[in-house]
Order: sequence, then C-alpha cells, then structure tokens
Amino acid sequence: MIGKKKGRCKIEFADGDFYEGEIEHGKANGKGKYTFASGGVCEGQWKDDKMYGKGIITWANGVYDGEFKDGKAHGKGEMTCTNGDVYEGEYKDGEMNGTGKKTYANRDVYEGEWKDSEENGQGKMTYTNGDVYEGEWQEERQNGKGTMTYTNGDVYDGDWKDSKKHGPGTMKEACGDVYKQVYNNGERLSSKRCLVMINGPPSLRPRTGEPPDIIALNDEDKECELCFHAFTTDTNTSDDEVKRRLPVLGTCTHYCCLGCILERQTRLAQGDNGRVPHRIPCMTCSEDDAFCPSEPRYDRRLIRYMGRRIPVINGEEHSD
Repeated sequence: MIGKKKGRCKIEFADGDFYEGEIEHGKANGKGKYTFASGGVCEGQWKDDKMYGKGIITWANGVYDGEFKDGKAHGKGEMTCTNGDVYEGEYKDGEMNGTGKKTYANRDVYEGEWKDSEENGQGKMTYTNGDVYEGEWQEERQNGKGTMTYTNGDVYDGDWKDSKKHGPGTMKEACGDVYKQVYNNGERLSSKRCLVMINGPPSLRPRTGEPPDIIALNDEDKECELCFHAFTTDTNTSDDEVKRRLPVLGTCTHYCCLGCILERQTRLAQGDNGRVPHRIPCMTCSEDDAFCPSEPRYDRRLIRYMGRRIPVINGEEHSD
C-alpha cells in the first residue's frame, strides 16, 4: 500500500477497492477494513498487508469469522454459507483441516476430522432421517471401517468403499438376530445367520440391553483368521503344540490362536533389541495391550460353541 508511514488512513485503489484503517511502514498493520469493488469485505487484524489474527470475511458465498495467518483462514473459525451450510472448527492454510463440525443445509451433521475441506479420517455423520454412521472417511465418502446404526435399530459394522458396503461385515438386527455378510460395492454377496453368545450360554435371540462384547459365531470361526489353522479346545493339554492352537480373546474382543500371539511377541522383541513385551497389540484392530502372551485369556465361549455342548430343538441350537 502507498500512504503515510504510520497512523489511520483511507486508501482507494484504481480498481475500486479501498482500505480504511491502521497502517505502519506503508502497509496495513493493526485494525483495518478492506472493501472490494465486487462487494466483499475483509475486516479485522492486519500484518504487512495480510489478515493476521482475528477477523471476518464477508463475500457473496457467505461469512467466515475466525482466525487468520498470512491472509488465510488458520486456526479456529466458523463459516456460514449462503446455501445454509455451517462449519465450525479448525482451519489450516485457508482450508478446513483438523477437527470440526458441519451442519448441512439439509440438516445432516458431520463431526470429525477434515483434510483440505473434505471429510477425511475418523468422523460421525448423523443423517436427517436418523441414521448414524461412525467410522473412517476419505474424500467425503465412507471408506474403511465403519458402523451404521439405522433408525429401525439395526446396526451394521464392517468395511465400506465410496459410501457403500464393501467387504465383510456383521449385521445385528433390532430383533436380536445376527448375520455375517459380505458385500461388493453395495451388493450383498452372502449372509449367514450366526449363533450368538453373550457372557455364557448361547442363544439365538439376545434380549435388549445386551453387553457390548457380544460375539457372533458360525462354523467359519473354527479357525484362526490370521494363520487359518483350526482351533483346538483342550485347555488342559500339556502339549505345547496343541496349546498354540487354542483361541485367545483380546481386550478388544478380537480373537486368534496363541501361536500367532507368540509369533507376534517374538517379532516385536526382535525389533526392540531383544526386549520381550509383556503385552502386545491386537493384530486385527491394533488396540494397544490387547493380549498377554504369558497369561492368555482363552475364549471359552468359542470353545464351548465348538464343543457343541448345547441341545438341538427342531434343527436349531438353543441355550440350556
């Protein structure tokens, strides 16, 4: 800017824009307001001709009220768009980056992580119809692991791609039935009704108020998903090789054979100068300290299921 070295002034430009406010060393420094000929307005703190600190920008598409750095939205801010969308959260280099909440004009609400003004990372979307998706996002679409809770009480937990079910997942219906399903781009390829086991005897229809560690099982669960060896059920065996095939339950409710846990412990020790970890993370979900190799917690519910020690009535298995 051209003008006096320090103080308040109003500067008009050839294109119709003008600045009114504080200057220092011939540049906008301090509080000021820049009005564009097109109607846009930037008002707030300035540093060397760029907005820096608190400020407000008003233009045809809406209003941004928040923090700035080097002339760009940076830090905490709120964007209210003329189309009805409202975003409140973190910015970086002029884009929504970090965590934030956006309420869309149709009343859908997204809360979670953002990258370059797109839903990206972990997030939760509450839809106008009452459905709720919580999980991974990439480029504004459901991508990765996620859970959809429907308004009718059904809950689907599985893999997603481009906002469609894609890969394996588990459907827990409101009535209590549980199905293991496989999808390809939203098309269901298979669905198998599972035996449900909750903290003890199995049942086909769990009651409401079920505990969070519900486990759905079928015949495919008789082998370790990591090494594909069949599980054994003899927890009293003294044979180390037999013990390696016992199913072990992690604190995250995932399970695998003891052999895979011991092998993982060995690899971690080799990568840490021979220091053997007392607990190891889950190989499925990466939860820290999920397994304790020296004191394995055998999945006795799975072992009971494999032993088939339940009566059969009319072709279906029921609890005692």
